[in-house]
Amino acid sequence: VYRIEGLQEGKIGGLARVRALRKELEREAPDLLMLHGGDFLFPSFASRMYRGAQMIAALNDLDGDPDAFDPRMFATLGNHEFDQRRMAASRILSDRTEESQFRWLAGNITFVKGSDGRPLVASKNLARTAIVESGGIRIGLFGLTIPTLGVEYIADFAGEQAAARELIAQLRAQKAEVIIAVTHLNASDDRRLIEALGDEGPDLVIGGHEHEPVRIEVKGRWILKADAGARTATIVRLTRKADGSVAVKSELRPLAGESPRPDPQVQGLVNEWLGRQQREFCAAAKAAPDCLLERYGHATTELEAEETKIRGREASLGNWVADRMLEAFRPCGAQVA
Repeated sequence: VYRIEGLQEGKIGGLARVRALRKELEREAPDLLMLHGGDFLFPSFASRMYRGAQMIAALNDLDGDPDAFDPRMFATLGNHEFDQRRMAASRILSDRTEESQFRWLAGNITFVKGSDGRPLVASKNLARTAIVESGGIRIGLFGLTIPTLGVEYIADFAGEQAAARELIAQLRAQKAEVIIAVTHLNASDDRRLIEALGDEGPDLVIGGHEHEPVRIEVKGRWILKADAGARTATIVRLTRKADGSVAVKSELRPLAGESPRPDPQVQGLVNEWLGRQQREFCAAAKAAPDCLLERYGHATTELEAEETKIRGREASLGNWVADRMLEAFRPCGAQVA
């Protein structure tokens, strides 16, 4: 979830709709858990300016109180949390985790230690595992993150399977009845994790990274992911049976338009950040106060810019960009862009 306002000028997704959905579900299940599969601090236009502070402010309001700690929200770290990779940028991640009114799960990451012997990224809100009760079930949570190269303040990413074995054993020793892995991995790695660990593995995987919905059953255990941009949310209902096995029922809920209607408190916060960003960016650019609304041109054909499409194949927007590059560099002899 890169943008607090959602997509298509706020018509789809957005954290105000996530808050509205959570309120709706809490009327039925006041102790439900809220899990985030990572990738939210970066990258976005707003995060270039505010280093993710706008995202933490919005996430902190998902329980309706931006100043109160939310004991039922947990997030794992995605690879985009490490977009700022230099050693000095460790302070950014430390600051954002410390500002969070929720817990982060970093089960397979070892951060570089500073001269004082403490990890460069450390916070009371950052841990490898957590135990929380919901619906009368004692649930153990741990996080796994896909290895990301070149991050100077990370010493090591432990292998997912070895880390999971260790963390699950710790959670079982703490009397966890159900184990959920909150992952930011490729779905193929989530699958291999369940196949390798079998009955010793997590009861459920809730994840991110794919950008599109994932619903895979492996040996009777589920891997579930929702769309990027909070276009959808995965709602999971767990039932622990008498024999200790776990029944999983899931639903992929679209978030768009008035379904649900954006929560006014979170929407107000989102609007404040968007207004501030426009004022400050346009002032720095010595442009009109509404410079971000300026129209540069009009395309006579649809320019496809959907992230999941342009990452995987040729698309009209990419063609247009390549044409402009070729035009600009043709005086230098460019033949291909």
